[in-house]
Amino acid sequence: MFNELTTQLHVVQREEELAVGMAINVNEDDFEGCAVKIHELWGRFMAHKDEIAAKKPNQALGIGHPTSGEKTSKIAFTYIAALPVHSVDNVPPGMVSYTTPAGRYAVYTHKGKLKNLPVSIKHLWEICLPESGLDYNQGYLIEVYDSRFSPDSDTSEIDLYVPLG
Repeated sequence: MFNELTTQLHVVQREEELAVGMAINVNEDDFEGCAVKIHELWGRFMAHKDEIAAKKPNQALGIGHPTSGEKTSKIAFTYIAALPVHSVDNVPPGMVSYTTPAGRYAVYTHKGKLKNLPVSIKHLWEICLPESGLDYNQGYLIEVYDSRFSPDSDTSEIDLYVPLG
């Protein structure tokens, strides 16, 4: 499967961005297990997204960052299904605010159906980034869902941002 995926990364400067959404802690043995939990979170979040004030139009964010604690063989991180916002005032109950840091990011574009995103993410972490020679922050990831995103389309695109050291 990896032979069909691109290894192309490009580097961009990204500004700080405010976001509001719902968070979960993920602690799974494999990417597929992570995907199930994240899919369930998106379902819950989408049912409440209209409660968010000051949201920016036409974009959603999936934010993953490492959880603190003991290293294990499991894939462990906090994931936030979120919308970018102009202000984090009045965060709805059951939601959190988060600020994505400004800085340089490596960008990888997932192309294809949403169900194949875990394959692209695994490819990004295990092949693209290690072979790139870039100094990157392991475990941090921002998924940007914009007008190019269509979950069941083979032409859908999701940009994956990894902060650089």
